Amino acid sequence: MQYNIIMHLIQMYFSFYEDYGDYEVYQGNDEIYFFDVWRYCGLLSVQSILPLVIKLLVSNAIFGIILPNCKSESCFHLVSGGVGVYLISEVKSFEGKYIIVIYFLISYFVLLSSQYVGDGNRKRLGIFAKLALIGSLIFSEYLLIDPAIFLQIRGILMVLIMKVLSLVDETVERKTSIGILQYFGYSLCCANILFGPWITFREYLGIHSTRRRKDIFWILGICKSLILALLCLTVSNCWSTYLIPDESNRWLLAYRDALAFRYSHYFVSYMAESGMIAAGFKNPTLKDGSIWSYTIVSPMEVEFPTSLSVVVTKWNGPMHLFLKNSIYQPTKRYGQFAAIMATFLISSFLHGLEVKVSVVLLSLGLFSYLQAKARTILSSGFSACVKIKSCKQCNHKYKRDHWAVKISLILFSFTSIIHLAYLGILMDPQSNDISIYEKWNNLYFIGHVIMFFNLILII
Repeated sequence: MQYNIIMHLIQMYFSFYEDYGDYEVYQGNDEIYFFDVWRYCGLLSVQSILPLVIKLLVSNAIFGIILPNCKSESCFHLVSGGVGVYLISEVKSFEGKYIIVIYFLISYFVLLSSQYVGDGNRKRLGIFAKLALIGSLIFSEYLLIDPAIFLQIRGILMVLIMKVLSLVDETVERKTSIGILQYFGYSLCCANILFGPWITFREYLGIHSTRRRKDIFWILGICKSLILALLCLTVSNCWSTYLIPDESNRWLLAYRDALAFRYSHYFVSYMAESGMIAAGFKNPTLKDGSIWSYTIVSPMEVEFPTSLSVVVTKWNGPMHLFLKNSIYQPTKRYGQFAAIMATFLISSFLHGLEVKVSVVLLSLGLFSYLQAKARTILSSGFSACVKIKSCKQCNHKYKRDHWAVKISLILFSFTSIIHLAYLGILMDPQSNDISIYEKWNNLYFIGHVIMFFNLILII
């Protein structure tokens, strides 16, 4: 079974073209060799995505070059939002563009109204605004907008709403105000309006105040992220099935399908990286000022995880930060478990409340919580350093370098990889006719069996 995950993802989140072009994909034929796979699948996959890549990078590079000449903040906001509008204009559906404008205006009205309420009602308004914006996304998808049209703009709306939700905290809780030009530039910022990632308002303003000089390292940074993106594209589309053919056993096939999905996510993340760098953004924590990099995902830590919690934090760093600040921290007073599940629930809402996505996210939240709790109990019971994070000053009897601890850590890492395959198989867009139960039954519900053992340890 071969499928094109990348095209599905882009149609789900960032689709601007009705036809990406016809190209062949590798079907696991033993008579096809390496260069045949590259010629008939890899190369054509890259060619099919080039129009979107060129529009994204050229537009952001122009913005990045113009930026140092924008002396006033108003000019900066106008150029940022203006280029973002140009990228959004590639949406073919007029209704889709209309919906984006409506969301833009209503969201700003909510922010503006928060400035004219009393301090006692600000917090209530903030909570109401967050719930209303998230609810409107689900309401629009299932009741107001044609599904085919919503598919084209879902990613744009998700990034836009995440920005507005963070602005609610700025305006309501910190008693600050956002001008229309500031809102225009930030919410429609060309660097991340298509592929993301979410950034804070402060980070957005920082790019204007620093005005980083563009040099050869800037170009190299863009090229590095672009090459990694296209490499991940071909792995997802072609090499995963070339290396693990359809004749493999069920466990390898599950791993392959989950691997293909993960690499499709890496493709989107690296494309977002290249767009951010082209626009002039870079990691503020970089000590070497000459390096241009913007980390969104950490593939090595996801592919070889020490725990499921690491997968959660490294899968999409900016979104994890957003959910932590906007959802997890405010709900933590109701308990850690409630905060974790609320965070993953809101995340599923932002992704459109698609059943399989929601099941994956909520299961990931539950599995990671139980795994972390089980490791904490084992650590205390056996005085072994097996928690997710190693101790800064370890007082355990069996420290991280003890052979039994090392074996335990390897086992936890292995079960995390099993969980990734177990959850990842649900994301195959070409097997929607197969139920969640059937897919998990084919793997003997191994993920839930592991969860059950963790639960026994906790009880």
